Amino acid sequence: MRRATGCPGESRGRAARLLATIIVSAGVLAGGAFAASAAAAAPAAGPAGWGAQCGAAALGLGQDTVQLAPVLKSDTLPGGGPITPQPLGNGTWVPVIMVHGWTSQDTNTPARTGAFSHDIDLSDVPGFSPDIPRSLIGQLQRIPGAAVFTFDYHPYSARWVDDPHLGPALGKVIDCLYRASGQKVIIVAHSMGGLIARYAATHPSATGPDRSAEISSVVTFGTPETGSVAALLAATGIDVGASVSDELAVIRLILAACGQLASSDIQTGSVCDTLPAPARAFASAAGVALRAGSPELAALKPWPSKIRLTALAGNTTFELPDPGWFSLPWDTTSVDVGDMIVTPGSALADATTTGNATCNYQLNPIRGAADQVGVWLGLTAGSQVAQQPLASFAGACFHTNLMRGIELANAAYSAVSADIASRAPGQPSGGYYRYTNKRFMFSLDIPDGYTAGSLPVDRDGESFTNSAGTATVTASGSNNTPNWTPSQDLASLVSAYQSDGDDVTLDYLNGDVIAVSGTTPSGAIFYERDIVYPAVIYALAWTYPTADKAQYDALVSHTVSSFTPGPDHGD
Repeated sequence: MRRATGCPGESRGRAARLLATIIVSAGVLAGGAFAASAAAAAPAAGPAGWGAQCGAAALGLGQDTVQLAPVLKSDTLPGGGPITPQPLGNGTWVPVIMVHGWTSQDTNTPARTGAFSHDIDLSDVPGFSPDIPRSLIGQLQRIPGAAVFTFDYHPYSARWVDDPHLGPALGKVIDCLYRASGQKVIIVAHSMGGLIARYAATHPSATGPDRSAEISSVVTFGTPETGSVAALLAATGIDVGASVSDELAVIRLILAACGQLASSDIQTGSVCDTLPAPARAFASAAGVALRAGSPELAALKPWPSKIRLTALAGNTTFELPDPGWFSLPWDTTSVDVGDMIVTPGSALADATTTGNATCNYQLNPIRGAADQVGVWLGLTAGSQVAQQPLASFAGACFHTNLMRGIELANAAYSAVSADIASRAPGQPSGGYYRYTNKRFMFSLDIPDGYTAGSLPVDRDGESFTNSAGTATVTASGSNNTPNWTPSQDLASLVSAYQSDGDDVTLDYLNGDVIAVSGTTPSGAIFYERDIVYPAVIYALAWTYPTADKAQYDALVSHTVSSFTPGPDHGD
């Protein structure tokens, strides 16, 4: 393979059209869609109609709010263009339901107060601040076929998941959107929202004893599957704190009083409303139930095995003095406290796939000062230096910020994109596993039986070969250091293939997407598709025997549609 690159979500339709020309795939529709053949047509009513049909008023959900998330004007594509949601090639839309966490909200408004509405502006890499002009909702709205809905239970969010306005209400929304769309729904949830989804998924509906026939996959951010240690500490703080600090005892009493009010209404009209939301309701009905080891958590059924669970977590590590503050030691010991609310073990429990954002902080003034001097002298890598402890509540690993970090936002985007791509017309089901590149944060489906070669030193990508050694798929990313435009990249790619004696029978340019295809001197087919961004060039390339072209049509089409780039590519 020549220097190959990849493909972001908004350009998949162009690759599908090119693929039809190159490998005689099924026909496609214009405008970012996939091949239209095998899948059944979606119901006539579109997502806007489903928003009314499955809204709170229609389903009798009280003050809950269910709506098709509007596209915010300030959420833009790379280059500043507007986001325009597109269906799959046969008009199919897949409902994606966003479920916020405890004490939060998720209705998508220009004020960006929703849990999934903030710009993606954080990273677990010290010193790096992404500039992605869209939110997680905006990212998901880019995926062809994604109809993004928000389920907002904020007025009742201090109650436990079995309250009629929480788990049972989400179950009604799932039932309705499944019937309206004819598609299994996808759920993206934060914190207790994941437990609400778990309640809904494990309870019966018209389709069976649970909702595994209506839900294909779930993505969770910091969901306390086995409970929150922070909630437990709030419960026990008075017992320890009263003997050493009057302040701790008073805070605990305020938490208890606020929690009693918040159990019935999250906005109490009292001084409780001025306390940080995650803290002031620790003693509410939900806060009590969220304590690690609570009987309410123990009563929740496990996730149905047929639902794919992608669990994402924050890992916050504190470097503590060893043996203590007053000895001022050089050596330190590390303590992992998760996202400050939920530990990794709880957030990742029972998941099919997991992902982490990792942050490191110091509580040792001697070690911290020495490391900073080392950075100034160029002796210590900036990414290896622990950050200041107060930043732990504002970083990418903190519980309420997980959806703002590019690492976990990209993981969620990949999971949702792969699920929807698997439903594209003509796409084979099953028979793939997911590969994610940790350096450039892109991912794609690799056919079962294809094994990876040796990992490049710079870890920019990987090649996978079938058991017979006759076909190879390669995916990679590279920094666009020459500042190439798409036309310059295309010219370079064509020249590289021709220099090797390959017969280039087709080259293609449309916007940021380029592609080249032809045959090698040995008679194999090669196909490469690049997407050229200002900072990064992504790539996907195949080589396979001409005699087996019909066999590889579906494989190539699937990997193209499943390719998901990282969000940090120079917007």
